[in-house]
Amino acid sequence: KQLLLISKRSTSDPLPDDSPQARRDGWEKTALLVSYFFPEHEELDPKNAGVVTWTEGWHDNFNVLAGRLIVPPVVRTLIYAQNPARVQKW
Repeated sequence: KQLLLISKRSTSDPLPDDSPQARRDGWEKTALLVSYFFPEHEELDPKNAGVVTWTEGWHDNFNVLAGRLIVPPVVRTLIYAQNPARVQKW
């Protein structure tokens, strides 16, 4: 159910039907969310507090990350930058 919630284009949209495509969209958006605090194509709706909309281009951003091992910026800043030698040794 969580993947379906995240797969929505907007938090104000109804829950989509459970389908392979909806689950894939949810997985891809989850990958962007855990990699970045606020992904490029996730926009707050200034007219509706708490409503978030995924704009065109989010899937392209996922494709750039897919299949690669990356260190998300938040991990690089909060962990790696504190003690690079220790992280590399680990």
